[in-house]
Amino acid sequence: VLVMSFLVPFPERTTSSRVCRQWKAAAMDVSFVLHILPVEVGTNHSTKNAANHFGTIMEALEAAQPGDCLEFGDGHYWVNEPGLEVNVPLKFVGDEQDPSHVVIELSGTIRWRSKVGFFEGITFRRPKILGVNAISQEVLVIEPDCEVKMIHCVLNNEGSNGNVAILKGAKCTFFDVVFKGSGDKDGLLLGQRADARLENCKVENNKGSGIVCNGNSCINIINSHIESNGGFGLSLKENSKGNIMRSRFAYNRAGILQKE
Repeated sequence: VLVMSFLVPFPERTTSSRVCRQWKAAAMDVSFVLHILPVEVGTNHSTKNAANHFGTIMEALEAAQPGDCLEFGDGHYWVNEPGLEVNVPLKFVGDEQDPSHVVIELSGTIRWRSKVGFFEGITFRRPKILGVNAISQEVLVIEPDCEVKMIHCVLNNEGSNGNVAILKGAKCTFFDVVFKGSGDKDGLLLGQRADARLENCKVENNKGSGIVCNGNSCINIINSHIESNGGFGLSLKENSKGNIMRSRFAYNRAGILQKE
């Protein structure tokens, strides 16, 4: 573990972990995890409580090295405008059994610019503050040439007028992820040459279409539910392609599929 502590998490520590089981165990030691504590335990301040323990997500991001794992305890976390910008490979890990136990109250947008990333077991939603006019913002924007995997998460944009998520030429895999609550736009928007795989996912209750694919993008939908959206369930534009297997499309106001 001591030797591993001198290595950058990615790619040095990751590469070293492949040598043998002992090195893998050392590389995954709990002392390397960055723990972010929820506001319920009174840790939302600007100082670090203990080694690798942080009171805010921003503090942890400032300390994080490429490849680090940010672990969220059960509770609520607040992110203010303009949101978060992630420029290095990181893992965001909450409750893998129930994402409702880890809630990020997000003002602004999470902009993922790193080449790789991972999310698990987190609910992202808008703060429920009355009397504030809704503005156009996405929960998640993944920039071109990034590759992100997300499992057991909820992306809820209710309270904003933007899309729920935008993939700008990124390659992403979503497993058991919910996209819902877009204001006047769509649930999941794929930009130029984006590639997405949705398995066991739900895209529901968005004011626009559930999924919109633009500019030679590709979507694979497997064992998923695309339901109760204000537009089409799936809209394929500009030579985009869609593959659908064992999925349910229902109650989408404009119809199941639009092909332009």
